[in-house]
Amino acid sequence: MEAIKVKSFREDYKTLAKRLLAVNGFHAESSYNPHNVKAYVIHNEYGVLCIAVGDCLQEALDNAVDNGCLNSCLVEDQEDRDGPYCSLGNAGELFDLTYIGVLEEVTHYKRAKQAMKYNKQHYKDLPKINGFKWYGFDQGYHLFTKQLPEGFANIKLLESDLDDPLNLELMLSKGITRI
Repeated sequence: MEAIKVKSFREDYKTLAKRLLAVNGFHAESSYNPHNVKAYVIHNEYGVLCIAVGDCLQEALDNAVDNGCLNSCLVEDQEDRDGPYCSLGNAGELFDLTYIGVLEEVTHYKRAKQAMKYNKQHYKDLPKINGFKWYGFDQGYHLFTKQLPEGFANIKLLESDLDDPLNLELMLSKGITRI
């Protein structure tokens, strides 16, 4: 099931979108999502029509059409190629998406929880480079900070960045961060 119609009384679209992602194999326990698949909450001027899954909006619209969720947008005269129409779905039928929009894009996967390779004291003992000193670890990133006259500068590095001392020195001396 790659798309589902939504009843007009429903207001919690995010939960429904997360459930649709889970049914399609993208759930909180599995962070593997190489194609960045999301659930799209598709609406028109009257409200939400459906929630469709895809790695981009085009694929989500194709899935919505193939599951009968956008039949109200189907162009009656399929020979009329002059209008602002889109060819969607496996059948390539024409649809008028003039009043269609995306209310929300929902992802349900998380970064895999990562642990530090060494104990905390190992990182605290790393040398201060360009004023940057290690101060913590959060969501897979090592955090380095230095005080500036106007506040603090922060750098986030991966464990692999710290494994190579030359790379660590280069990144901290140039102020290069992963995020």
